[in-house]
Amino acid sequence: MSKLPKDFYLQDDVVSLSKQLLGKVLYTKDGKTITAGIITETEAYAGIIDKASHAYGGR
Repeated sequence: MSKLPKDFYLQDDVVSLSKQLLGKVLYTKDGKTITAGIITETEAYAGIIDKASHAYGGR
């Protein structure tokens, strides 16, 4: 298991990034309990320039 580097999430092509996340395993830790799940769905929004994004136009 290796953690994705921070710059992975800074890619300009959000659709490509979204596709790359498919099949990755997401881990969470709450105290001593670790849970995991496989990413099977993603959505891609381009932030303030994407009209479908909640951040569109700086909102």
